[in-house]
Amino acid sequence: MDGGNRRRPPCPLSPPTAAVGRDSRRRGYVPSGRSSAVTDDDPDDRHERLADLRAALSGKWALHVLAGLRDGPRGFGDLHTDLDEVPEKTLARRLRDLRLRGLIRREVAATPPPTPRYRLTDGGERLVAALDGVTRSVEFVDCPPDLDCADDCRVGTVDGETTRRALADCC
Repeated sequence: MDGGNRRRPPCPLSPPTAAVGRDSRRRGYVPSGRSSAVTDDDPDDRHERLADLRAALSGKWALHVLAGLRDGPRGFGDLHTDLDEVPEKTLARRLRDLRLRGLIRREVAATPPPTPRYRLTDGGERLVAALDGVTRSVEFVDCPPDLDCADDCRVGTVDGETTRRALADCC
């Protein structure tokens, strides 16, 4: 051993842009005297909350896992079957991360053998509903073949006029 001088690895739930020091928000920590609610008059709080949200959802396949739980509790095998491109190790890691962030809950049925199932928490359901709203408001269009793009590209915008302008500039 090295005499106990080894540094502990950073918490996997800490946002990469988290401030250093005792006031940083790790694992949902809110310094005493401060509210965790977002207020319109505190741009720093909004920025920090957006960084936390980005960190929570930035893991590969995290959004797919949340969407897979939209219709109710699911077992690991069911999720893996539906998300067949996701390696088991990655799915297990995403489920753990989302559970530690409070977006999903793991429940184990007392059956032989024990059967774990995952479900969205109330906060996870609110987040999925908000993401569904964002998804419905964005229009995705493939670049037309006559633009002769070097790469296949898709443009996502919020209205038809913006899509037309973006398609003209996409290549």
